[in-house]
Amino acid sequence: MNLLGNKRFLVAGLPQSGKTTLILALLERAKMVGETPGAIRPFDVGQLRRNAQEGFSDGQIFQAAMQGNPAETLVSPFLANEVYPVELAFRRDGITLNWRYLQDRLAILAKHYQPLFVELPGGLMMPLDEETTNLAWAKSLNSPLIYALRPEADLLTVQMAEVALLKAQNLNFHLWINNLQTPQDGDFLFYFWEKLEALAGQQIEGMLPFAPGLSPEERAQTLGQHLAGLLAKIDGD
Repeated sequence: MNLLGNKRFLVAGLPQSGKTTLILALLERAKMVGETPGAIRPFDVGQLRRNAQEGFSDGQIFQAAMQGNPAETLVSPFLANEVYPVELAFRRDGITLNWRYLQDRLAILAKHYQPLFVELPGGLMMPLDEETTNLAWAKSLNSPLIYALRPEADLLTVQMAEVALLKAQNLNFHLWINNLQTPQDGDFLFYFWEKLEALAGQQIEGMLPFAPGLSPEERAQTLGQHLAGLLAKIDGD
């Protein structure tokens, strides 16, 4: 049962597929239309490497983009130090996932932020603990899922498997393509688009073009040009 209504959206995809970038753009776009949006990265890893590089976690990035300066522990409740699969990284740090605690964090955020975007770890079959995969947890949330696709030949079959999983689980999902490099092969892009749409049994919402260096505000403006259908679903759900 979805206790938070229809203004919660899951954002999924393979690692480095652009999930965080999309969420930041969606946050800015929602603010532009007068909403108070929020985001949460429930499971994160690699804090030691980010500290060494003087970088920021997704939780800190989301925190800075949200109104009211929410606590980092609210938007990033489970954070591990090392870069390992989620379950192993948490095990090495002695972190035990408390699902009731996480549900409480989601409920608190939902009281203050709508829409709420939940960034999932990369890969649907990523183990979160000994009993729960990313996909299983996503299904339990009963919320629409926005899945990022990367049009790269070596990732085609992996992404086809992920989309097949989403369809087999009867999840409410929407696909979009994030073009992370200069287009070089139009034939492959057409083939990629065609195969994923046929497999999913639905249209892909659109593709964000290769445009490095855009600010979240500039990226938000491109959403209306390239993902108008997805925005309409977010507004209408």
